[in-house]
Order: sequence, then C-alpha cells, then structure tokens
Amino acid sequence: MSTFLLFLVITPFVVLKSARDALVLTQFSGASLPYFMVVTTLLVAVLTGIQLRLNERLAVGTVLVGGLLFYAIGTFALHLAVISGWSLAVPVLYVWANLFGAQIPMLAWVMIGRRLNLRQAKRAIGVIGAGAVAGSVGGGVIAERVAQLGDTPDLLAGAALFMVAALVPVTGLALCRVVESEDDSGKETETQLSRRFITAVLLVVAAGTIVSTFAEFQFKIIAQREVSGVRNLTAFFGWFYAYLGVATLVFQIAITPLIVRWGGVTAGLALLPAALLTGNGLIVGFGTLWSAVILRGGDQLFRHSIDRSSLEVLYTAISGKARVKLKALLDAFGVRAAESAAGLILVLLFSIAGLPLITVGILGIVFCVVWLAAAVLLRGEYRQILTQTVQRNDIDIEDLKKSLFGPDFQRLLPHLLASVSTRTWLHLLDLLDTGDQKQIGPKLTLLLGHSDAQVRRKALHLLFIQPRDYSTDVEKLIGDVDRTVRTEAIRYICSRSPQPMGRLFTFLQDPDPSVQVAACSCSLLTEREESRELALRKLEELLAGAHNPDQPDVRLDVARVLEDFAGFDASLKLARRLLEDPAIEVRRAAIKSVSKSRLESLVPVLFTSFKEPRLWADLRTALAEYGPALLPHVRRLLALSDTPLELKKLLLQVISDINDEKCLELLMKQAESQNLSVRFQAIKGLNRFNRRQGLNGFRPRIQYLLEKEIRELQENEHQIGAFSTKPDTLIGNLLTQRRRWAQERVFRLLGLMYDQNALQKAYFAFSNGSDRLFDTALELLDSVLDLEHKRSVIPLLESRADGFDTEPSPVARKETLLQFIKRKDQLAAAAALADLRPEELRRWRPDLENTLKSGKEQSLVSETLQWRYRMAQPEANASKEPDSLTTIQKLESLSKVDIFSRLGPHELLLLAGSSAVQDYAAGEIIYREGETAHHIYNLLQGRVELRREPDQVEEINPGGSFGALAVLSGQPRFFTAQVVETARCIKVEREAFWEMVEDYPSAARAIFEVLSGQILTMMGRLSEQKDEEGAKGKRG
Repeated sequence: MSTFLLFLVITPFVVLKSARDALVLTQFSGASLPYFMVVTTLLVAVLTGIQLRLNERLAVGTVLVGGLLFYAIGTFALHLAVISGWSLAVPVLYVWANLFGAQIPMLAWVMIGRRLNLRQAKRAIGVIGAGAVAGSVGGGVIAERVAQLGDTPDLLAGAALFMVAALVPVTGLALCRVVESEDDSGKETETQLSRRFITAVLLVVAAGTIVSTFAEFQFKIIAQREVSGVRNLTAFFGWFYAYLGVATLVFQIAITPLIVRWGGVTAGLALLPAALLTGNGLIVGFGTLWSAVILRGGDQLFRHSIDRSSLEVLYTAISGKARVKLKALLDAFGVRAAESAAGLILVLLFSIAGLPLITVGILGIVFCVVWLAAAVLLRGEYRQILTQTVQRNDIDIEDLKKSLFGPDFQRLLPHLLASVSTRTWLHLLDLLDTGDQKQIGPKLTLLLGHSDAQVRRKALHLLFIQPRDYSTDVEKLIGDVDRTVRTEAIRYICSRSPQPMGRLFTFLQDPDPSVQVAACSCSLLTEREESRELALRKLEELLAGAHNPDQPDVRLDVARVLEDFAGFDASLKLARRLLEDPAIEVRRAAIKSVSKSRLESLVPVLFTSFKEPRLWADLRTALAEYGPALLPHVRRLLALSDTPLELKKLLLQVISDINDEKCLELLMKQAESQNLSVRFQAIKGLNRFNRRQGLNGFRPRIQYLLEKEIRELQENEHQIGAFSTKPDTLIGNLLTQRRRWAQERVFRLLGLMYDQNALQKAYFAFSNGSDRLFDTALELLDSVLDLEHKRSVIPLLESRADGFDTEPSPVARKETLLQFIKRKDQLAAAAALADLRPEELRRWRPDLENTLKSGKEQSLVSETLQWRYRMAQPEANASKEPDSLTTIQKLESLSKVDIFSRLGPHELLLLAGSSAVQDYAAGEIIYREGETAHHIYNLLQGRVELRREPDQVEEINPGGSFGALAVLSGQPRFFTAQVVETARCIKVEREAFWEMVEDYPSAARAIFEVLSGQILTMMGRLSEQKDEEGAKGKRG
C-alpha cells in the first residue's frame, strides 16, 4: 500500500514537471528562471505554514486526502486555462507544480513513516521507495509518449486523474496501526537533540537544497540552449525522467537497502554530495548537455533513493516530539530558507550581474564540500543520539545529598528527631556517612540520646570524622544498654583523650567483655609494644572463654578489632580461629579484618569460606586485596577438575578486580572454556578489565571468542526451531533463556572491541526495552560495528520471536534431543524428554537407551526418561508418596508458583534439586510465629492459612508460596502457617535458595518484585480488616 501510494503521488508530479519545464522554457528566457524560483519558494513557505496548522488539528491522512482533491481540481482547471490561452496560465503552472511537489510527497512519506518502526524502515525502505522511483519512470514515459502523440497541455488532465486515484491507498493506510503511539503516550523519554547534531543535519539539508537548486537551474538553462521547440523539450524531459526513473528503480531496489543496512544512515547521506561534486566538476570543465544530464541525473538518482531513504530512517531514530520539532526546523530553514537563498544568489549572479554559468558550478562545488563535511560530522552525532535514546536515567546521589543535607536540614534537625521514624534516620545517617559532612557535630550529639541503639551507634560513628572533641557528650554512653554502643564510645574516648593509658587500663579491668575488647583496640593508640602484647593476650583470653556457638557476641567484637593488629604475627592464630567460626557474622567480620594484612598463609583458610554464599561479596573484596600474589593459588584451583564451580566463578570475579596483565591473560584463557558458566564469568571479568584499562593487543583472540559465541547462538536458534513451538513449555523457556544469555555474551564481546559504554546501553535496550528501544538498539549497533560484524551479528539479533510458527520436523527433534544427551546437557535433555509426545517416546526408545548407555551416567536424564515411560503406560497409577515427584516435575511445579514464576529453568533446577515434597493433614501446624525460618513453602494442593494472632492475615491457595519473607530477611517467622485443607507442599531449603541467588543475581530482582506485591496486598487486607472492626465498634 505504501509503495502504491508513492507511485500514484510521484507519477503526476513528474508529469507536471515535464509539462511545466517545457512550457516555461519555450515562453520565457533563462534569465527569468531565478525569479520564478524565488516566488515559488515564498509561496511554498506560506502554504507549508498553513499545512502545519492543519496537521495540529487534523490527522495526516485527512490533510493528505484534502490536498489531493485540492490539487486534482486545480490541475484540471489549469489544463483548461492553458488550452484557452490565458496569459498567466504557464507562470501559475510553474508555481503550482512546485507547490504540489513540496507538499503532497512529503505528506505521503509522513503517513508511511508513522506506520513503520526503525528496523522496519531500514528493511522496507528499498521496496517502499521503489514506488516513488516507479512513479518517476511512469511519469516520464507518459510525458514522452504524450509529447509524441498529442499536445503538452494534455498532460495536466492525466496528472489530475492520478491524484484522484491516490485516494485509494491513502484510505488503506489510514486503517493501519500507527507506530508512534509510544511517543505520544509519553512512555518513553523524549530525545534531547544536541546543538551539534541539529547543526549537522541542518547543514546537510540546507547545503543539499542549495546545490540541488543550482543543479536544476544549470540543467534547464543548458537544455533550453541545446533543445528547441515545446514538443522537443517535452519529449526530452519525458525521456530524461523515464530513463532516470529506471536507473533509480534499479538502484533503489538493489543498492539502497545494502547501503542503508551495511553502510549505515550517514554513509547514505554522504553519497549524494559526492555525486553532485563530480557533476559540478563536469559542468565547470565541459558545460555540455551531457554534463548537465549527469549532474541533474545524479541529483535525482540519489536524492529520491538513498538520500531520501537515509533521512527518513534518521528521523525514525528520534523519539518523542523532538522528531516533529526537528522536521519543522529543517523544513523552515533547511529547505525553504535554503531555496530562497539559492534563488536570490541566482538572481544576483545570473539575472542581474550576467555572470557565466560556470560561476554557478564553482559555487556548487564549494557547497558540496560543506555538505560532505557536515555528513561526516553527523556520523558521530547520530551515534550519540542513538545512545541517548536507549540510555537509562540514573539518580545523581551527590545532588541528592546536597539537597537533603543543606541549611534547611540542619535547622530542622531538632524537630525531625521527634517526628522521623528510626528507619528513616538510619537511611539519612548512611547517606551522611558517604559524604563530607564535617560541620554537623553539635546536631549529631542530639542523636546520641535517640531511643534506638542503631541510630546512637551510627551517630557516634560519624562523630569520629568531626574536628571538635565531643568526649563529654560521649561519656554518658559508656554505660549504654547496647554493647556495640558502649564499645564505640570507649574507642572514641580513648582516641580523643590526651592521656589514654589511664583510661585504657581502667577499661581493661571492666567486667564487661565488650568493654575489654574495645580497650584492646584502643591500645594501639599508645604506640607502645608492651601495651599491644598485653592487648593480644587479653583478646586470646577472651576468645578462649567465648566457646558457646549460640552466643557469638564476644567473638564478633574480637573479629571486628582484629584489623587493628593486622601487622602483628601474633594475630595470625586469632585470625585462623575466627575465619573458621561457626557463626557467619563472626566470619564476615574476620574476613574484612584480615583483608588488610594480605598474609598468604591465610589464603587457604579464606578459600574455605566460599561454601557460604552470603560471604562471597566480602570474600571477593578480601582476596582482591592480595593482588598478583594470589595468582598461583587461582591457577592451581582453576586447573583442578574437582574445584567447585561456585569457587571457580568467585575466583574469576576476584582476578577481574586485580589490575595485572597476568590476570588478563588468565581471564582470556578461561573465556575459551567449554564450561558455559566459567566462560560467561570470564567474559564478564574481561568487561570489567576493559572498563578500567582496555584490552589492546587481544583483538584476534576476542574475535575468535566472538565467532564461537555466534556459532553457539546460531545453534541455539536451530534448537528453538526444533522444540520451542510453544513458549510456555519447559524446553521452550530453557532454550529462550539460553538464547538470551548467548546474546548477552555476544554483546559483551562486542563491547571489548568497540565502545563498551554504547554496547552496554544497546544491550539493556535490546533485552529489556520496548519494541522501539529494541529497534533503536539494533540501529545503534549498525552505527558502531564494522561491516564484517554487521553481517554476522545483526541478522541473528533481529528476530526476538520465542518460537516458530511452523511445526518442527520429527527428525530435527530427535537429532536435537540425542545431541543434548551426547553432550551430557542433562537439563536440556530432560526438558526435551518432558516435551516428547507418546508416539515419539515409543518410536525413539531404542535410540534413546543406546545413547544413554554409551556415555556416563546422567541421573537427571535417566530419572526423567523412566518417569515418561511410567506415564506412557495406561495402567500406571501416580504414586501418592510425598517424595514421588521427579526433579523435572518439581521444576515444572515451582515454575507455576507465584514467587518463582519469573525464574528461568536453570535457576529453578538449583531449587528443585534440593527441595522435598511433603504432605500435611488438615489442622496441622507447618510452622509457628517466632520460629527460625529454614524453608520456603510452595503449595501444590490444598489450602493454608497464615495467622498473626488474633488476625487471619491471608489464605494461600495452590500456586501460592509462603515463608519467603522470613528467609529473605533472616528474621524469625512473622506468622503461623496452619493447614485448612489437606495440603501438599514443595519445601525449598534456605541455603539452596541463597545459593541460587548468588549464582543468578538477576533472579533476586524478579523474586523481590513478586514478594513486594504480595506484601502490599497483605497490608491492604489487614488495613481493610482493621477498618471493618473499627466500623463495627462504632456501630456497637
């Protein structure tokens, strides 16, 4: 429909131009042409202003319909006027044809552009633009034939008929969906156009308009000089436009899409000025009709194909009202003002001064050079626009702190103490801790009397950086009920006291162990060897007496002050004991303390802490402090086949934090690993390394890695075609998840070879954004990548479909399944087995069993296969035993539970592998309020009630979960869970849950989003219950 519309719009325009030029050039001299051009430009500007006002009030389709009818009636009236011999008919025709060409084709392009997104525009622009080119051919042939067989004025009647016919495709397009609704709805941020970008586009359009006006003038003057007679001129122009149209059609279909797709938009915009630079050179050198034909032919050939297409694609990349504003600016200044300027220049140089035509050619060369320079400038600015379109806006923390902690905050602080909640104060103090707030000591002393111990401790901690001494205010905290507050108070007093020794020995005799530990820490302030030795002996004594695993307070205090003794060998024994402590809080504090000592003898002990996922962040920081000295240990562990995968991933994260060439080489080697998790982690490490110092000299190896990932992505697409006909199946979700990971690895590797910041933003838009952002992300890749990578990467990324519409062949399904088994890809093989139809399972059974026997035992695959065999037997009865579900059944059941519904199969496998099925009778208590949380429960059957005496908080139905909040917060159970109707649950262990979150950090966000929705719903129900009870009380 779009192609047909352009054909029916351009055909009458070419017919009008042929008739216009022939009639004007036979009745008027060449010196009068510049005056015609100036008058036409002024009238076009006036009419364009009227059209813009109409566009604000009416739909584009409505304006286009009205315009076509208006010009059809007017053209037919001009046909009668020319035949009747009206003296002003030909000058009016000249203006009329230009008005039609300036308005109607532009409205048609706007209407088409609003029904295409960026990638659709790039793919379809060749075919759509071919309609305009075909119209040029058709108009030229019609003009040439009519000139031979009839009279030139007859062309006007034919042009009017084509305008009426164009109403048909306009009506059809009006029924199509408008893509620009996202911009109009305000869902996306409006693109902010830089001054350099606007200047570059304006120069491209303005210089192009001036050179094109010069080319048209030169062409007409030379044609008038070389061709005589109205019929001959009409036939010449018709021949010219017809053959030019054929050439343009071939170029538009065969070459334009390739240039726009692989060369990019800015490469397309540079082609026309290069062609016109050559044409003007021929005019200056020869001045013949053929040189004029080449000049005008090059102008029309490239302007109505590659140049117009590239500009339309560039406009499509700009979102929001910025696109409308830019087009209005270009139309007013880039086109209309430039046409007026060109006309005035021609009047001055040719009509008044009488300079030779070669002068116009020289000026054309100058403007072509400016045009080319602007196109080069536009390349970089266009990339910035694309990057901005996909960029996510982040909060400026520094600006936030300045606005929070300004004069008003300090003035209102005493009043805030009485009204702000404890949690809010803790957040405010955390922010203060990250800034340079050294003049708020008097205000902080007010918080030393706060009712919450955490607030008192935070305020005391901030007093350490205040220049003044507040020991008098802190003295009262020595007897604080909270041990950590007492400890901080003692440390502060010792650090500020002019004679700390007396205070120190007093504190060492205190009966409270936490006071003694604080005093040991303060002993370093004396800078005396005997006081340090005394402190270490006291710490060993305190640690020896704190054996109770359930009371880690003293051990935790010792671990926290251990960093003060980092330079002393005597502290090594203490460090070993604390790093192996049963309490996780003690081990975390010990890891932070020993990280500053960097003693290699502690490295093996630190490695043992990897088994606790909650310590990984602290462990990573501590190990990175060792720097290159850690590499021998890392190499040894990575080379061992029995090193746990979690430890290998942690080690790769650690070495990516160390700035050393040997670490980079080791990461590069691990990026070639056959293990997907190791390879993925190594590539992430390379990205972190590249962000800091670049990867010069490693491009060939990165190219090899990229080719490998591209092949894997291609294979993944083949697997999706074989199995993923339904996106909601387990195998469909698994393969889609793997494709997403493969795409991320491709983006990350590209980021090592190109602008990593631009590639990162492109990936966020590609994976998480709307359809418009997806298209803009690919366009950004188009502007960043070189031709080799465009050809190999972009076609793979362009399709985001979750599956294929066609039914996969049984042969492909069978071969893919057997490949999964041969590669020992157990999860994929088990998921594919679960997707098999009964007849496929029966027919392929011998091949499946033979393939399984030929390799090592694959427990998950064997379990799933046996389950499918049982299910295929009509007499088989499902077992009612609590643990009868297979791992795949558990995985599928967990995927339907609300809290885990957004997780992928890989994450769910970690949970399913360590989960258990348990049945509960009606009335049974699953857990009670206040108990320690060990499991998350996912209800398969029955009903469970959550209670917090005396209220019923919520009733859980099949597909719901409960118990997650206590596991996530580490707090005792908030509710009592009691069975209302015989229930079956899948219990997920707390440790397995946290291990999954550490392995797949993105899973945490998905879980917390669902959980926060549940909490808000629960709070709403409680509020409604309270309101109802209050209303009943009032009525009573």
